[in-house]
Amino acid sequence: MPDPTAQIPDGATETAVLTTVEVQTPRQFNVILWNDDVTTFDCVIFIMMTVFGMTEAQGTAFARVVDQIGRGVAGTYVRTVAEAKRDDAITYARSQGYPLRVTIEPAS
Repeated sequence: MPDPTAQIPDGATETAVLTTVEVQTPRQFNVILWNDDVTTFDCVIFIMMTVFGMTEAQGTAFARVVDQIGRGVAGTYVRTVAEAKRDDAITYARSQGYPLRVTIEPAS
């Protein structure tokens, strides 16, 4: 802590600095799984359980929605987490020989 009794040298000035910090909520991104005619329900369910933390029942319900609608939002995360989850899902699907398409897009 500065000494309040210290004198300022001639020609010098004191400057007070007021810092305002704005905290912004990080932008969120949806991780989208797309339907295809090759990737199995079991593969999608496994990904939903291991990558997205769903139960088997939730993963099964999600796989059905993707099959019926053509796509589904697996989760919403900050960009780095969304990218990592997308990459993990794709890596697993490819390791099993499936062409599962997984993308991210800004959440509304």
